[in-house]
Amino acid sequence: MTVEDVAKELGISPKRVREYCRAGRLGTLWQRRWVITRDEFERFRAEVYTGQHGRPRKDSQ
Repeated sequence: MTVEDVAKELGISPKRVREYCRAGRLGTLWQRRWVITRDEFERFRAEVYTGQHGRPRKDSQ
């Protein structure tokens, strides 16, 4: 999945998805692009993503 795919499914901006990726919560950087597997996305949505507003916290992974 691309950053844009994830953003659309979660109803958030691509910028916010990249913040989650940089925080180490989602995706793998491969040749300057974030790559997110469907399994990883589903785990993130079920276990990590809260839907709350604001920047992702760096200390809770």
